Amino acid sequence: MGGERVFDVVVVGGGHNGLTAASVLARRGLSVALLEASERLGGLAASYSPWPGFTAPFGAYVLGLYPKWLMREAGIEGRVRLLPKDPGMTVVLGEGRALRVYGDARRTSREFSRVSPADGEAYLRWARLWGALGVLLEEVYSHPPLSPREVVEHAYRAARTPLVGRIVEEALEAAQWMLTAPAARILGEWFESWEARAALVEDALVGEMAAPSTPGTGIVLAHHYLGVSTGRRGEWAYVKGGMGRLIHALAEAAREAGASIETGARVSEVLVENGRAVGVRTWDGRVYRARKAVLWAASIKTLPSVVELDRGLARRIGALESAGASSKIVLAAREPLKPAEEYRWLGEDLYTSSVITMPGMEYAEKAYGEAISRGVSREPWLSVNVLNRVDPGLAPEGWILASIFLQYTWRPARSWGEEDKSEVAERGLGVLESVFTLPREGVRVEVLTPRDYEGLGNPGGSIFHISMRLDQLYSSRPLPEASGYTLPGVERLYLASASSHPGGGVSGLPGWLASRRLLEDLGVEKPRRLSLEKLALKMARSAREMLGR
Repeated sequence: MGGERVFDVVVVGGGHNGLTAASVLARRGLSVALLEASERLGGLAASYSPWPGFTAPFGAYVLGLYPKWLMREAGIEGRVRLLPKDPGMTVVLGEGRALRVYGDARRTSREFSRVSPADGEAYLRWARLWGALGVLLEEVYSHPPLSPREVVEHAYRAARTPLVGRIVEEALEAAQWMLTAPAARILGEWFESWEARAALVEDALVGEMAAPSTPGTGIVLAHHYLGVSTGRRGEWAYVKGGMGRLIHALAEAAREAGASIETGARVSEVLVENGRAVGVRTWDGRVYRARKAVLWAASIKTLPSVVELDRGLARRIGALESAGASSKIVLAAREPLKPAEEYRWLGEDLYTSSVITMPGMEYAEKAYGEAISRGVSREPWLSVNVLNRVDPGLAPEGWILASIFLQYTWRPARSWGEEDKSEVAERGLGVLESVFTLPREGVRVEVLTPRDYEGLGNPGGSIFHISMRLDQLYSSRPLPEASGYTLPGVERLYLASASSHPGGGVSGLPGWLASRRLLEDLGVEKPRRLSLEKLALKMARSAREMLGR
């Protein structure tokens, strides 16, 4: 089948970043075609039906990084309903012990005081710090990347003005070492009890092949403290109807604005004439011409196979780290998951929050080491979300549906077989039974591994496209010469996926920033500049608000 169609912009990749870009550009009056290789939009933010009547998340299961202002700009405000998690986490520590982390810092402080009065006080200072740093990160994430040193130095100079107080100075002094340090060191300096440290370390590890002692886990910790989707900093939420509802809303908004969206349209070639991207060709011979630009909203690692790049650049792209470190168990059962006797005191918190199994940072270190040596941790740590307890429509009446994120599973994505999935299920459910008594009958289990994630166009199986390591962040994401959302050697080819700054997670920001760069290059938008004084004032206000809820 052949044929040729002409648009202003062709977007390749129908994940949430591609859909965000398509909607934003179409709403600005450009004609847009979005092409998705698979038959399902959404990538790792999609929902799917593992069994008739069930709606489960393929990858992402909670929303926190997608800003409210971007929902308005992408046309999905009012189309998506969020169900906040509070407590956000219930961290089970073993032997009936647990700590809960709430959206209310003072409530979490009282919780931590149960194990250490000093840690209860420390948490108030911790919340104030992240109230300020959250604003800094939000600004960094919504602008093209600067080096971390530039950001801190410029903002620090602004903070020395009479407009702000010591709160921002303290936050910026902390940022200079915390954003690159190991999580173990950060938490060890802030909290005296092992329980408090264990309760907070999960956010530094999720999705990465990293232990608490790994340098750079501080930036992953910071990434997950951003939480801005609900309007309350640091709060995360379920999407009513499942994560796929966000994808549906984005596609709906894009189509209403005039975008053409096609699935099953695998691109075989980016067409380049006189050094400029002018369209794409699909495997079945269709040609989509782009008068103004092509936006690549798929993994950067898939580009060298469809466009001729400088040899050295192609080699460096191929060398980017993208191995998956996590798997998922989707579990359905006709009977409720009953809490083990020692955890019954937690009540509904076991069903309405993310239940993290983390009996100490040493536990995570051991799980990490086991995965390095044998591929799967004998005792992985889990994040358990009983989805239909909060959103009943996700499963038939009388059933429970749980999404169980599991880490670590460290093996080349293509080497995963069915026997490996059986081991993941055995290891994961073994840990789950330390918290819940599992039904013996009427249980359904499906396991998703990095190989399944690779099948969605993520070479290596990383849930972040490429790993969120220090050498693959900010002005080095995906590479220093490609950090401005364009590639050297090919004009008007823009990088709009999680492979670009600010990286993984369901934020829509890489797609939006690439779109902004295109609009600036077209002269439709003026370049955005950080106002450092306004930034410092926002940091101070947010720090105070974290304690004033």
